[in-house]
Amino acid sequence: MTLRGLFVLFPIAYLVWRKGGLSSLRVGNVKGQGFRAALVVAATFLFVTGLEFLPLADAVSITFAGPLFLTAMAAAILGETVGWRRWAAVVVGFTGVVLIMRPTGGAVQWAALLPLSASFLGASRDIVTRHLAGRESSVAILAVTTTAVIFAGLVTLPFGWKPVAGKDIL
Repeated sequence: MTLRGLFVLFPIAYLVWRKGGLSSLRVGNVKGQGFRAALVVAATFLFVTGLEFLPLADAVSITFAGPLFLTAMAAAILGETVGWRRWAAVVVGFTGVVLIMRPTGGAVQWAALLPLSASFLGASRDIVTRHLAGRESSVAILAVTTTAVIFAGLVTLPFGWKPVAGKDIL
């Protein structure tokens, strides 16, 4: 997480330069920005933890539930109109996610709940972003979230970081 965030700082620095300098990083809604950053950090931890227990293809497939959650939340929270065709697509999509999660003996594979939760938090992040977008610059939103991810990743340093090989960095 930290290394990814550090690499993202370079494009952010370019965007800051293109958008008028440090004033583009001004944050007006600290709580909203913090909440969005916390959602991203939590979703990242959930997804990465899920990778310990699930094949990559399964974990990624389950996270495709994100747009389904987002559609349902847009209707419920944002009051957006969702027609019957989209609702039908949501139902079909969630049916597919349930099949991927392989419910057996009345129980869902518990590890599948990790990427599913990550996709729900990702959809929640998008709802929060929608609320922030009118008042905060996209560069500030990206910078705050990336900084939070960098520091959250650093917290894991004592728990088994290993040096990254040069070829892996590329």
